[in-house]
Amino acid sequence: MAISDNSELPHEVEGRIRKGDEKRSRAVRAATISVVVLSKDEPALGATLDLLRPQCEALGAECVVVDASEGRLQYIRDAHSWVNWIDYSGPFWRSSTIPHQRNLGCQSASGDIIAFCDCGGEPAPDWLKSITEPLISGFRTLVCGPIFAKGAGGVFPVMNDSADGEVLSSAPTANMAFLKSVFDDVNGFDQRLYYGSDFDFVWRCADAQHPCYQVGAARMVMDWGPTSLTFRRSWRYGRGWTRLFKLHPERRNWMVKDSPERVAYPLWILLGPLLLLVSRRRRGLTLLTWLGLLVIPLWRHRKYPSPRAVVGDHIIGGLSVLDEASRQLVGETSPVVFLPDDKTTPYLGLLADALTEQGVPVTLWRGPTRSETLNIVFGPLWLAVLAWRGARVVHIHWTYDFSHSSGPVGGKLARLWFNVFLGVARKLGLKIVWTAHNILPHEPVFDDDVEARKTLVKHCDAVIALSAHGADEVSTRFGATNVTVIPHGPLVLAPSKMGRSDARKILDVGDRICFSFFGSLRPYKGLETLIAAAERIGPDAAIRIVGRGDSRYVGELEGRIAAARATGADIRMEARWQSDSELADFLAATDFCVFPFDRVENSGSVLLSLATGVPVIIPDLSSLAHLANPGVLSYDASDPVFALSDVMRTAAGLSDVKRDELGDAGRNWMSSFEWTAIAAATANVYAQASKR
Repeated sequence: MAISDNSELPHEVEGRIRKGDEKRSRAVRAATISVVVLSKDEPALGATLDLLRPQCEALGAECVVVDASEGRLQYIRDAHSWVNWIDYSGPFWRSSTIPHQRNLGCQSASGDIIAFCDCGGEPAPDWLKSITEPLISGFRTLVCGPIFAKGAGGVFPVMNDSADGEVLSSAPTANMAFLKSVFDDVNGFDQRLYYGSDFDFVWRCADAQHPCYQVGAARMVMDWGPTSLTFRRSWRYGRGWTRLFKLHPERRNWMVKDSPERVAYPLWILLGPLLLLVSRRRRGLTLLTWLGLLVIPLWRHRKYPSPRAVVGDHIIGGLSVLDEASRQLVGETSPVVFLPDDKTTPYLGLLADALTEQGVPVTLWRGPTRSETLNIVFGPLWLAVLAWRGARVVHIHWTYDFSHSSGPVGGKLARLWFNVFLGVARKLGLKIVWTAHNILPHEPVFDDDVEARKTLVKHCDAVIALSAHGADEVSTRFGATNVTVIPHGPLVLAPSKMGRSDARKILDVGDRICFSFFGSLRPYKGLETLIAAAERIGPDAAIRIVGRGDSRYVGELEGRIAAARATGADIRMEARWQSDSELADFLAATDFCVFPFDRVENSGSVLLSLATGVPVIIPDLSSLAHLANPGVLSYDASDPVFALSDVMRTAAGLSDVKRDELGDAGRNWMSSFEWTAIAAATANVYAQASKR
């Protein structure tokens, strides 16, 4: 049942409470009390604890401080060893973790009764006794007390200025107490809210038949700080009110009635720009009339210490309501944005899913238009929109989406605009993280990719390398300092539906050993080496290549393959992208995957082969040393054609049992890498970057 105003408690609820009084009284008379105080960076915490200590000692109560200062208030902790101090580190993207800290404080409290006191609050000498007595007696389950502004501070001189015993429709936790069982009944505070979670808590408690009663004797004094701080608080609560309006449709009419200023001031603000549309001759008088409307609230609030401050507070709250309403209308975005939007790369999707499962929502970058060129042009502006919608981290994986020309003019313009993009991101307070999948792009992106990398690293708050070699390279070549090594996770395909026998028939390999390559057909992959090795091996082995590449390079490969086939080599290529099911069939027919890279830092194809149980053959490049495991055969990269063909002959001579052992060893090695652990390490990088 919802309590919609400050009227008397309905008779049916009173009856239920009276009926349960005796039972509840027996349950809580011997109750223990926990006082919970939240803090972040408020030095006033020390004074609050000094005032609470004698009251807690008198009632045998514990005091729980949930501190999010990251150690900055250690000196207060050292001076108050009697306090149960809990260090708290919340989600890195949250500007406020108040509901999280409230929940942790209540869950950690050992008492049957929980009393909240705000950091900086000055409780009256008998505050704790007064606010807990109705709960201990069993006549109340949720209570609050009045809060008075200290001295002349604050725009509003008092909060919760209601008669003793009155049912309040809303109340802040700055002066509140309740049974812990009530907290459990309503599942605590709603962590979706930044501000206003205490009002939401009171409403849900009322729905659960735990109305909030005023205890006039439980007085609290609060220094609200300067007017500027009150105005910032009004902005936050304006956002909170808008979220509550969305979350509680059943209370919207009451919310408008209870807080008409949350509607009247936004409407007044919106009216201002509309008045600019009137004719120039009447515009001045119209604008004066618009400003003159403020005389009404100034007169209404004439009894406050500063009516102008009250009106200013409401104007800021109105702007906040409009801002949050617009954000809700447009839609919020995830705190982490992956760039680019490349759905063909499984790494991005798997990492994004793992992060989201751990409570770090991720979205892929999607520009404002369907045009790739326009999206580059509007990129810096779109960053501002994303930051407004809730983005906190821009995680760059590859840079190819920032340029469509690597020529001298187009490439330089693209690189300069990339610099603007990075600078705007920093100005907006966004954190930039780069994963160095490649030390340099495999094909040119800008006119000078080395300079582009240096600029990227300069603007980065953190760099992720997939191997120790990669970390050394980005540190040495580009001056990266905040580098964390996080390995690539496993890439998994569903098993082949066709099966090995039928898949080998389609590839026409017969009983011969089958060596395969799959992936993008690009010069750095070293396919010329594989083709030349196939010529040396001859028809005793089948070599199959699948993948997609640009027509010019594919044409060159087809010419080389035709020449190799003329010498008797059994080598074929299908130059198109394979679906997951086609690739699964292809790997089911394969005995060894061969990846004869000329240069590479990491390879998803190698990892996918190993995870599928297919052993691989790769060159002994130092950049691939992190892939060494029993499922990998390597050859001398300094003499690639002869060394590769020799290793392929050796592999062809292995028994089926030995080959299966190699495949199992590679699969087991890959299974040691878990996306859950990789996501946790990545989230920690975000958290650390957010502190810089």
